Amino acid sequence: MIDVGLGTAEIPTENSQHRPVYICMTSAVDVARFVAAAVDLGINTWPREFKMRGARLTPQRILQYCNEVRQSTLSICSMFHSTYSFYSNVHLPSGFPSYKSTLL
Repeated sequence: MIDVGLGTAEIPTENSQHRPVYICMTSAVDVARFVAAAVDLGINTWPREFKMRGARLTPQRILQYCNEVRQSTLSICSMFHSTYSFYSNVHLPSGFPSYKSTLL
């Protein structure tokens, strides 16, 4: 999606319902802390379901962070939902999630 070294970015801008795309990122350290806290609660006090989510950012905001770090502007190619069909035809080895399922 973003190649900071080359200074290029290809970012999705909207989903099939023409809503903004968001990316959620969670660090492994945060997941470990969450699991440890759940264990400390004790199984008898657990809620029916635990939920967690990392930072929720638009690809455009991630791009802004990259521009700030590089102190220059990356070359951008915006992807609209209609262009995602190209990625749904990519053949990946078994066991890899399809682009279609991750982008829609």
